Amino acid sequence: MDPRIIRKILEGYTDEVGVEVSTDDDRYANTFCPRCSGNCRKSGPGPTILNAEPIPQFNLECLSCGCVFSPRSGLIVEMGNLGLLEPPEYLIG
Repeated sequence: MDPRIIRKILEGYTDEVGVEVSTDDDRYANTFCPRCSGNCRKSGPGPTILNAEPIPQFNLECLSCGCVFSPRSGLIVEMGNLGLLEPPEYLIG
């Protein structure tokens, strides 16, 4: 469908999904890996809508160990590899 037609149809309606996405982006930026406490980024094929709510659901992927998890439920989808992490200083030195 032509984007101009869609904009005309949606004129006058509030953007509820956009607000939720920006709130989720803030939440994702402040979420750390449940296995190694590393920083994370959005992961997956894209948003899915669950429970008939207009809230996009993304998984997060740890940049350190590769663990993939749902930030809303805490469910770990892929365990990742803790062997990729640097060993702590007290073990090296």
